Order: sequence, then C-alpha cells, then structure tokens
Amino acid sequence: MNPKLIRYAERIIAILLSALVLFFLGVRAMHAGPLWRDEAATVQLAQLPMLSDIVANFQHEAFPPPFPLLIRTYVALFGASDASLRWFGFAIGVTLIAAAWFSSRALGDRGPLAFLALFGLNATFLIWGTSIRGYGLGCVFLLLTIGLTAKAISQPTTANAVFATLASIASVQVMVNAIPLIAAIAIAAFTVFIFQRSRLRMRYNLRALVPSLRESLSQCGLESCFKIRRRLLFFVGQISTRARRTKPTDGRVLVRRCAVNCRRGHLALVDGAP
Repeated sequence: MNPKLIRYAERIIAILLSALVLFFLGVRAMHAGPLWRDEAATVQLAQLPMLSDIVANFQHEAFPPPFPLLIRTYVALFGASDASLRWFGFAIGVTLIAAAWFSSRALGDRGPLAFLALFGLNATFLIWGTSIRGYGLGCVFLLLTIGLTAKAISQPTTANAVFATLASIASVQVMVNAIPLIAAIAIAAFTVFIFQRSRLRMRYNLRALVPSLRESLSQCGLESCFKIRRRLLFFVGQISTRARRTKPTDGRVLVRRCAVNCRRGHLALVDGAP
C-alpha cells in the first residue's frame, strides 16, 4: 500500500477517535451524578477556612496539597455545585487528550492512535480519570513528561530539560503513584543520553584519527609506494570529509559511508587512481 495513504489514514482515524473520546467525556460529565464519598472529601478538604488547614490535614487524602489547592481555586471561580465540578473532570479529560497529541508529535508519530483506542475509550479512564481526584491530572503531567523528555533527548537544550523536569515534578506532586513511572522515564532518558554521548565520542575520535593517518601517509618517503599512498590519501580524505558532515545522531550513516569509501579505496588500489 501507499505509505502516504497509510499515514493519512492514521491521522484521520486519530482525529475521529479524539472526537469520539470528547463525546464520551461530555456524556460522562452530564450523567455522572452527585459526588461520591472520596470526591466529597477532596472538595471538603479544599474548602477548609485556612490554607494551613489543608497542609495540616492532607495526609488523610491520597494526593498532595497541590491538587486540593487547585480544587479550591476552581471552586472559588466556578462554584462548588456537583454540575460545576463534573465539568472540571471534563476539562481534565480534554487536557489529557491534548497532552497525548503533544507527546505523540514529540515522539515523531502522526497521532496517539493506540493511546486513544486503549486508554481514551477505556471506561476506567472515563470514570476515574474525570473524577474529582488527582488521577486524571497526574496522568496529564505524566504524558507531558514523556513528550518533553523525548523532546529533550532529540533537542538537548536547557529549556527542554527544564520543562521535562518541571512536568515530572508536577506529576509526582499531584499523584504520588506516578513516582515509579517517573523513575523509569528518568532511567530510560539517562541511558539514551549515555548511548548518544558514546557515539558522539566515537565520532570525534574518528575525526581525530583520520587526519593523523593522513598525515602519517603523507610523510611516507618510499618512492615505490607513491601511487598507493596517493590513492590511500584520496579515500581516507573522503572518510574525513564524511565524518565532518555527519551529525552526532547519524552513527549508522557514518559507518555506512565509511564502508562505501573503503570499498572505493580498494577499487582505486586495484584499478588505478580515481
């Protein structure tokens, strides 16, 4: 099949799945009913008279103080009715879909097709992810951590690293259960950085080795080996040029080009100067 057609179909299906998940989120918000016990406890904690009271009593809940403080701010703006709080869950669900699209694009995919099919259409997400608990918002920051970490690896800048760190901290501060996942993401990112650093070191060592080899060959004083020396200088110089033009992440491309140049050098030694 045509690869372009497949990519187009994947994106269209991802968009349709996003619209379907949004529809289910709206249905859930309108038919969820009143708050249940743990949701009511979260709202009650968020509405304590003093902020110090929230800090002093959050140990009785499953989420750190930032989530009750967010609920407190929302209630102050939009009210504490059950219907208003259900639309807070709807907003969290929409934000989660947006975070999934961001992470998918950061990873180089065309859309979060598998995520929407397996997670977005899951009744567990529609019920618990949109409840007045920290699960949904914690997953939002967890997805952002994945996308921002991937972006920090592909584009290693200070800003990307800072954003990935902030997203991981926010995920843990909203949902403590995310600590093992954040640790796994951090270990994976550290491993990739080490691997890329080793490839970068190999590239620079090759750049340093090739000119030294070329200089040694140029100082060879054997007149009988003049033609062979000239042909060796040609394809060694080609390897050096390719190494300078190769990006740090193109290790396999560099090896392939070196193999091609070595083959050309072998043909030059056998058949004559290029």
